[in-house]
Amino acid sequence: MTHTTKRKIVVDNTKYGWCIRGNDLECKGRYITIYKQSVNGQTLYLDPFPWGVEIRPKTVREAILFALQNNWNPVVNSSPMYLGFYNNSLIVLPKGIKSTFEYQWLQWDQLT
Repeated sequence: MTHTTKRKIVVDNTKYGWCIRGNDLECKGRYITIYKQSVNGQTLYLDPFPWGVEIRPKTVREAILFALQNNWNPVVNSSPMYLGFYNNSLIVLPKGIKSTFEYQWLQWDQLT
């Protein structure tokens, strides 16, 4: 049976919620979901694969700040933003790419 673990976090005086769906993060397609509380705005999905992110408030805070600097708008209802981790840095995944794994294959494919 799956369950959702929901948490709250305040970043720069703004309340956000974040959650992890499922019993664990051992399968692809699972994200850390981040959203502004009480608003039906743009959702932020943080892909914890393949880099084995340590899931804690510090990680979520860093993702929120990075996303805000990269045009995430949590108060406007629009397509989700997907973040990954590549070359030791957070990245905004290109449109149509929803995982770091897909992004790595895309990078590898362009090199060959």
